[in-house]
Amino acid sequence: MKIVSKAYLLIGILILAAGFNLFLLYQDDTSNLATSYSIIRAGDVKVMVELISSLATSVASGNLEDKIKLQNEIDDIEFTLEKIKNGGDLNGQELGKIHHHYYQITIKF
Repeated sequence: MKIVSKAYLLIGILILAAGFNLFLLYQDDTSNLATSYSIIRAGDVKVMVELISSLATSVASGNLEDKIKLQNEIDDIEFTLEKIKNGGDLNGQELGKIHHHYYQITIKF
């Protein structure tokens, strides 16, 4: 083989390796983004729980108008927790599936 042919072969191999590395980098970035969205949504759950607490207090004091709002918030938080647990699309953001061990720790708290 001539030296020029070997050089082209090596350049081709380098281009293929660079393309593969870019693919892996993109997959890693997408995975990190989904994990970040899951963490953000877990923080949102805390706010939703505080809202549920205030609505429950309001219903307990006799304000029955808040009962429908309370049920809607409970349904929303159950839906959000299910999406955080299993992954999926939530309000246009792709959430990554969390490991069952971390989900069990979260539920204990």
